[in-house]
Amino acid sequence: MRETDARICIVSFGSPEWQHFKLKKSGIDAMVDDIFITDQPGYKWQTIARESEGYERIIFADDNKKELDAAKKHLPHLQTYWVLRSQDGIPNQITDVLHTYCHNLRTIA
Repeated sequence: MRETDARICIVSFGSPEWQHFKLKKSGIDAMVDDIFITDQPGYKWQTIARESEGYERIIFADDNKKELDAAKKHLPHLQTYWVLRSQDGIPNQITDVLHTYCHNLRTIA
């Protein structure tokens, strides 16, 4: 994940204690510059808006389509990736033109 000099942040939803525990246990906390946690569903976009000021290119990847839709609605310049970890989750016909599909974070550039 750290093959770039870009600022890498995690914006997570849920209980702050639980989210920090999961991120630390997985080791991903050491791979990112910042971690932001919200307990309000649909409001990750506000953190992205606040923390991304001054950046030309912003990528937002999430497995929750509602979060992606809300972010794209308020921040149309975002490059969004809908992370679908299972082949079964991808529709036969792509009807979502707002987001790019991917299976994991390694495929995002």
